[in-house]
Amino acid sequence: SKSVAEYNLSSDELVDLARYTEPVIIQRSIEQTEKYCCKHVRSVDALSHLLSNDKNHSIRIDQLFSPDCDGNKPKTVILSGDSGRGKSFMLQKIMLDWASGELYSEIFDAVFLLKFQKLKYISEEVSLFELLSWSSNLTSYQISQILELTPEKVLILIDGIDEYVFRTPIRLHTNPSKRAPPMLILRNLLRRFLLPESFVLVTTRFVATEPLMNLLKCPQRFTEIMGFSERGVQEYFQKFFQDEKLFRKTYESVKTNESLLTACSVPLLCWMVCFCLKKHFTDDDHVMRELKTTTSIYVHFVSTLLEHHDQSQSVLTILRSLGQLAEEGMKKQQVFFDEKSVAKTGLDPASTLFLYKDDLTGKEKHEPVYKFIHFSFQEFFTALSYVLLDEEVSWWK
Repeated sequence: SKSVAEYNLSSDELVDLARYTEPVIIQRSIEQTEKYCCKHVRSVDALSHLLSNDKNHSIRIDQLFSPDCDGNKPKTVILSGDSGRGKSFMLQKIMLDWASGELYSEIFDAVFLLKFQKLKYISEEVSLFELLSWSSNLTSYQISQILELTPEKVLILIDGIDEYVFRTPIRLHTNPSKRAPPMLILRNLLRRFLLPESFVLVTTRFVATEPLMNLLKCPQRFTEIMGFSERGVQEYFQKFFQDEKLFRKTYESVKTNESLLTACSVPLLCWMVCFCLKKHFTDDDHVMRELKTTTSIYVHFVSTLLEHHDQSQSVLTILRSLGQLAEEGMKKQQVFFDEKSVAKTGLDPASTLFLYKDDLTGKEKHEPVYKFIHFSFQEFFTALSYVLLDEEVSWWK
């Protein structure tokens, strides 16, 4: 069976892709996009409204590169979306489905996935061929052959573009075999000065959408991942619990709680709610009363994981250490931490909850680094660090 890392939780590292539930993706025209970027207010109410009323503009994953009404295939697709909407998970799904011949197999001979946060940490100059080889089993030479012979049959997925790339000095770079700083290569790839015949799908958080569109000048297709529809929430619950009786019991309880049901339209929050309900299935009525807001979902999830934490440290000590690490990362705009940085806060890198081990630059280096299980947890623990400045944390049970 095909498995993939869902949210990098050590106790739940790999899940079968059968759990994958397709979110609602909205396609917009250039005019709609410009207006949307300028005026749209992010809110749960707006999301709920869109999920129920914007069905005519929805698009499926297998339609992202379909011809438009004029018969033109988009070469560049932007997939925008707020944190936790499932952008990264969707790219993993695309990669695995393509590899198994279930998606885009007739369109693309090669698909590469570049993770932007990792590219930021590559200090040496590299060629585009070398950059792509780090994310695949192919050598730089094999990749050069593919890109030279059939560049129009290549798809490059770029996950998680943020403002960092827009600060790169503008310099023309058109030779994929010539070494250059990774950010310069990426900028030219996005501007289509590099590999103009190939296809690119780039994901970005909503806050970086406008500068990305300015960089691309005229993206050929703009889409936004909204999250689960109500039917999608039901489908995810059913796949998560598998046991029909437990699924019915939990989903019916969530369905009667309108604010919780709306929160579950965000895939990350839906996973967290399911996780908490599964851990407390004998007392789910109490859990339902506790899960009222996005913050309460995070608090309850963190509390659930900490119930069986290492007793050598108090919960308060662990939370303060995680808050210190998260805040330091936010100030420096970094999501990866070396062992020394983690240990400096008093945490044990090998056994700390909410952090997972990763390889920073693929094949070339094997220095262990650590990352929060999801960027939103780094944001949560950063906010929590300010609360924990007060010695009395009576609300944390």
